[in-house]
Amino acid sequence: MVGLTIEISMMFLVAGVILAKSLPADKKMKIRGIPNRWVLIVAYSLLFVFIEVILHFWGVLVWTYWWWNWPFVLLIILIGYMPYMIFSFWIHDMPSLKKKIVIVSGVYALDIVLLVVFMGILKWI
Repeated sequence: MVGLTIEISMMFLVAGVILAKSLPADKKMKIRGIPNRWVLIVAYSLLFVFIEVILHFWGVLVWTYWWWNWPFVLLIILIGYMPYMIFSFWIHDMPSLKKKIVIVSGVYALDIVLLVVFMGILKWI
């Protein structure tokens, strides 16, 4: 599958646990005057892309497209990691377990629909 690598799988496998465990309990706490969630979103996005850059220069992670490659890492930060972390933190901070389950179930349902379309119908995967 294009775009699916061990690095990506492992990164996102452990990232959710790392992110959830590192969040301060007080979601309104500020770090140097900035809401802690945004500081962590930016910091972890930079860290994860730094890891990808290292893997890329070692030759174990290949970026195919010129716009998703070194030195255009800002795009990877803004489109690749930040939305994932924003969504993860939003779910984490929801007060109701029921809401969390509904939203995450919706994501799984969307994934299934997209797999049927792209794998089953269009044969792109």
